Amino acid sequence: MCCATSATGASLTAVLRLVLEGRFLGMGSPRIDATLVAGIVVLGGAAVGACMAFQAWCLGRKGPLFVSVFGPVQTVCTAILSAALLRQVLSLGRYICMLCCA
Repeated sequence: MCCATSATGASLTAVLRLVLEGRFLGMGSPRIDATLVAGIVVLGGAAVGACMAFQAWCLGRKGPLFVSVFGPVQTVCTAILSAALLRQVLSLGRYICMLCCA
């Protein structure tokens, strides 16, 4: 899960760099301006959104215990959002086990 999260962030960073500067490699520029800061904030939001979507997928495939190893707070948020947005049923037994093991 950690590798997938890191790979998602790295991929989004590479795509953003390609879009903004037209290249993947290089050290970047030493200047820091509002555009760079805004890009970093947007990229951070996109990475967090992609990781939450990935964790929601893992939650649906493997159950909450698998995801809870990597972030108990994110798991609870993912479970609530999955129930609210995806109409998934929250069963009490799975989440009691998750809370006991986390």
